[in-house]
Amino acid sequence: MSQLQELKNLGFRKAGVIHFDSDAYVNYLITEEEFKENKGQVYAWVVDEEILYIGMAGKGINKRLSEHKGGWKGGSTTGVTKRKLLIEELNNSKNRQVDVYGYTSSTYTAEVPTILGTETIELSAYSLDEDLLIEKFKPVWNVNGK
Repeated sequence: MSQLQELKNLGFRKAGVIHFDSDAYVNYLITEEEFKENKGQVYAWVVDEEILYIGMAGKGINKRLSEHKGGWKGGSTTGVTKRKLLIEELNNSKNRQVDVYGYTSSTYTAEVPTILGTETIELSAYSLDEDLLIEKFKPVWNVNGK
C-alpha cells in the first residue's frame, strides 16, 4: 500500500497544492474550506504517492502555509532549504505541483487547576499527531530530529 493510501485510510483529504505562481515563485493554494479554518491540523506534502514532509498547523493549514511562504522568500534558513527542495521537486514532477493533504486533529476539553481555581480548556492533538506521523512515515524532508 502506498504512503498516500495509508494517509487516506487515516482520514487525510487533499487540501490543496504547492506550485509555481505566474512569477515562477513557489506558492500554494488551499482549495478545501476546512483547511482554511483556525483549527489544529496536520498536513503532508506528497508527490507520486510518497510523503516528503509532515507538519502541524495550530491555526490551520492555510495559515501555516502562509508562514512557510514567508520562509520560502528568505525569512528563515529552514524556509530557504525547503524552497530549494520544493523547486527541485516542482521542476522534476510530471504535474509540476506538490499535493498538500490535511487532517483536522481531535480536540478535547480538560479541567485544569490554575492559581485562580479550575479552568476548562480545549486542547488539540495536532502536535502529538505530527510526532506519530513522522515516526510512522519518516518523511525525507523532516530533518528536525523528530
